Amino acid sequence: MATRIYFPSNIPAFCSPAFHAEWDLTGQAQRKECWPQKQNSGFVNNGPWSYTTGSPKDGLAYQFISPPLLAQTITGTVKGQFRTSEFASDDICGAVVIKVVSADGTVLRGVLLAHFPNSLVSPYSGSFVNRSFPPLSALTDVACQEGDRLVFELGSRSFAASGSYNNGKIEIGDNSANDLPEDETATNQYCPWIEFSADLQWQGFAQGDALGSMAAYESSPGVRADALGVLAAYSLIPDVGWVQANAAGVLVAYGVNPPTVTRRVFPVPNRIMRYQTQWGKRTFPVSYWE
Repeated sequence: MATRIYFPSNIPAFCSPAFHAEWDLTGQAQRKECWPQKQNSGFVNNGPWSYTTGSPKDGLAYQFISPPLLAQTITGTVKGQFRTSEFASDDICGAVVIKVVSADGTVLRGVLLAHFPNSLVSPYSGSFVNRSFPPLSALTDVACQEGDRLVFELGSRSFAASGSYNNGKIEIGDNSANDLPEDETATNQYCPWIEFSADLQWQGFAQGDALGSMAAYESSPGVRADALGVLAAYSLIPDVGWVQANAAGVLVAYGVNPPTVTRRVFPVPNRIMRYQTQWGKRTFPVSYWE
């Protein structure tokens, strides 16, 4: 099963990984979160102005950071679609870097894709038009550890003559029921995306299924309707701890490594109740005195 990633416009990034070395211009890059579900954010665009003194020149517009992954090896292919535009005839096309970093963004695990075309392919138009971004590409396998994050760096490569100003714009946001199609002709303002052929595995966070429950979580804090009709509160960072609604309708609070001294007693004890205890287990009532 493939994994599609969306690029909301209004959620600040978890961390600030170093930019890939290929980018010539990074001063106007914006850091944000990306998600495997739509967050219904408005459509915006960004394209840093650059003065080229040589060709090609690479300008970074966005760096997106994902929620934490489970340990796995990411392999297969990737493809994407974004609407783009350019100012005048800047001879600009898309450039993309996809990599894996540690949870805090300080350690680079590996680069899955560095797409910087050698010639002008799929050039931007003077108005916003759909572009393959990136085109279907094979990934370099990267083994990631639990808690690692994906990083997507989206920018533009200019092949304009030296001594000219360039401005390539890339549109992000996910406030549409429709996704951009796989073509380079559509002009509709639909959701951009990048899709892995692999079924990526994520560390615990809520996914909006179809049963009608309400979940509150921290992502920068938000509320999401889940699928069972159960209210669940939790954090995207499991070691902080979270509350999860189990299948039997029981609300359970826990962390990854809960303290061994933690005990919960239910019902509330009273003087006529006695308990049975097993090592490492919760105390529970077994009978009442006559």
